[in-house]
Amino acid sequence: MNEVRKTLSQISSEQREMRKEFQDRLYGLAEIKITEIKERLENISCDLHKIIYKLKKINIKIMHYDKTKEIENSDNKYKTDSNSNHNSDDVAK
Repeated sequence: MNEVRKTLSQISSEQREMRKEFQDRLYGLAEIKITEIKERLENISCDLHKIIYKLKKINIKIMHYDKTKEIENSDNKYKTDSNSNHNSDDVAK
Protein backbone atom coordinates (compact mmCIF):
# COMPACT_ATOMS: atom_id res chain seq x y z
CA MET A 1 0.00 0.00 0.00
CA ASN A 2 2.85 2.36 0.77
CA GLU A 3 4.34 1.63 -2.64
CA VAL A 4 1.08 2.63 -4.31
CA ARG A 5 0.99 5.89 -2.35
CA LYS A 6 4.61 6.65 -3.23
CA THR A 7 3.93 5.91 -6.88
CA LEU A 8 0.79 8.07 -6.91
CA SER A 9 2.63 10.85 -5.11
CA GLN A 10 5.47 10.63 -7.60
CA ILE A 11 3.04 10.68 -10.53
CA SER A 12 1.20 13.72 -9.17
CA SER A 13 4.47 15.60 -8.54
CA GLU A 14 5.61 14.76 -12.10
CA GLN A 15 2.27 16.01 -13.40
CA ARG A 16 2.71 19.26 -11.44
CA GLU A 17 6.18 19.70 -12.91
CA MET A 18 4.92 18.98 -16.41
CA ARG A 19 2.02 21.39 -15.92
CA LYS A 20 4.42 24.07 -14.65
CA GLU A 21 6.76 23.53 -17.62
CA PHE A 22 3.80 23.71 -19.99
CA GLN A 23 2.57 26.92 -18.37
CA ASP A 24 6.05 28.45 -18.53
CA ARG A 25 6.32 27.61 -22.23
CA LEU A 26 2.83 28.89 -22.86
CA TYR A 27 3.54 32.16 -21.04
CA GLY A 28 6.81 32.50 -22.94
CA LEU A 29 5.04 32.04 -26.26
CA ALA A 30 2.31 34.45 -25.20
CA GLU A 31 4.90 37.09 -24.28
CA ILE A 32 6.57 36.67 -27.68
CA LYS A 33 3.24 37.03 -29.48
CA ILE A 34 2.28 40.05 -27.38
CA THR A 35 5.62 41.68 -28.21
CA GLU A 36 5.10 40.99 -31.93
CA ILE A 37 1.59 42.44 -31.80
CA LYS A 38 2.84 45.55 -29.97
CA GLU A 39 5.49 46.08 -32.65
CA ARG A 40 2.91 45.70 -35.41
CA LEU A 41 0.57 48.14 -33.70
CA GLU A 42 3.40 50.65 -33.30
CA ASN A 43 4.17 50.33 -37.02
CA ILE A 44 0.50 50.75 -37.89
CA SER A 45 0.29 53.78 -35.60
CA CYS A 46 3.35 55.29 -37.27
CA ASP A 47 1.87 54.65 -40.71
CA LEU A 48 -1.43 56.22 -39.66
CA HIS A 49 0.35 59.32 -38.38
CA LYS A 50 2.16 59.62 -41.73
CA ILE A 51 -1.14 59.26 -43.59
CA ILE A 52 -2.84 61.85 -41.38
CA TYR A 53 0.07 64.26 -41.93
CA LYS A 54 -0.16 63.81 -45.71
CA LEU A 55 -3.94 64.27 -45.65
CA LYS A 56 -3.55 67.49 -43.67
CA LYS A 57 -1.05 68.76 -46.24
CA ILE A 58 -3.47 67.87 -49.05
CA ASN A 59 -6.32 69.57 -47.19
CA ILE A 60 -4.24 72.73 -46.75
CA LYS A 61 -3.42 72.74 -50.48
CA ILE A 62 -7.10 72.29 -51.35
CA MET A 63 -8.14 75.09 -49.00
CA HIS A 64 -5.45 77.35 -50.49
CA TYR A 65 -6.60 76.44 -54.01
CA ASP A 66 -10.23 77.16 -53.08
CA LYS A 67 -9.32 80.56 -51.62
CA THR A 68 -7.24 81.39 -54.70
CA LYS A 69 -10.19 80.47 -56.94
CA GLU A 70 -12.53 82.60 -54.80
CA ILE A 71 -10.20 85.57 -55.14
CA GLU A 72 -9.90 85.04 -58.90
CA ASN A 73 -13.66 84.76 -59.24
CA SER A 74 -14.27 87.88 -57.17
CA ASP A 75 -11.62 89.73 -59.21
CA ASN A 76 -13.29 88.61 -62.43
CA LYS A 77 -16.68 89.64 -61.10
CA TYR A 78 -15.30 93.04 -60.10
CA LYS A 79 -13.73 93.45 -63.55
CA THR A 80 -17.00 92.46 -65.21
CA ASP A 81 -18.96 94.86 -63.00
CA SER A 82 -16.56 97.72 -63.69
CA ASN A 83 -16.62 97.02 -67.42
CA SER A 84 -20.40 97.11 -67.45
CA ASN A 85 -20.30 100.42 -65.58
CA HIS A 86 -17.89 101.84 -68.15
CA ASN A 87 -20.07 100.58 -70.98
CA SER A 88 -23.16 102.18 -69.49
CA ASP A 89 -21.25 105.45 -69.19
CA ASP A 90 -20.32 105.22 -72.87
CA VAL A 91 -23.93 104.61 -73.83
CA ALA A 92 -25.07 107.59 -71.77
CA LYS A 93 -22.63 109.89 -73.58
